[in-house]
Amino acid sequence: MTEFKAREDARHNVVRSAAVWTPIFVVSTALSIAFAVLALNSPGAWISFAIAALIGLLSGVSALGALRDLYAEPVETQGLVERKWRKSDILVFRGHYILCRKRVFRVPREDYEEMPEAGGGITIRHYPHTNALVAWAKTPEAPGEARGEAEEGGESEEVEQKRAWVPAEGSATDASVGLAEPRLPERPAPVRDEPETVEPPRFGTAADEERDKR
Repeated sequence: MTEFKAREDARHNVVRSAAVWTPIFVVSTALSIAFAVLALNSPGAWISFAIAALIGLLSGVSALGALRDLYAEPVETQGLVERKWRKSDILVFRGHYILCRKRVFRVPREDYEEMPEAGGGITIRHYPHTNALVAWAKTPEAPGEARGEAEEGGESEEVEQKRAWVPAEGSATDASVGLAEPRLPERPAPVRDEPETVEPPRFGTAADEERDKR
């Protein structure tokens, strides 16, 4: 039986994300509208509008995901750890991340150290929109991985078989390679015409010819 290591602060993280990003989204959206109105008379305000709109767009995605997770149930993602890495999020604050099934999860440091390295099986319970970690467990192998590889192998063999050349009828086949060698049509040998013997013209009568023979 798989033993999950639960995080008690998962729901708290979702609520905190909604409480932080939603006001930022509202304020940046209001500033974007204000700067857009000012830019009609002052072209220099377009720069402020672009900055406020960018902040509103980024914060809006995070706020929307957190608000949706307030009413969502955790889901499970099972597969192989594709990548583990650390990076600095804000100046000195360092985040820990893993990639599984094309999903990026931000995990606490203590869980990050215990999680399997790249290539290890893992099952993660998380909220669907923010990927907030609820619980996780090591698994020997994600179901469907071996079957997927087998199906990919079968498809590749089928493609290779379709690419194989079919020997043509009446053609010589190389047994070592198994590929048909097409034969070019034979050209007929050129016919040489023998020169005709042309007799020189004869002049005179038959009596003269008899005299010449004597």
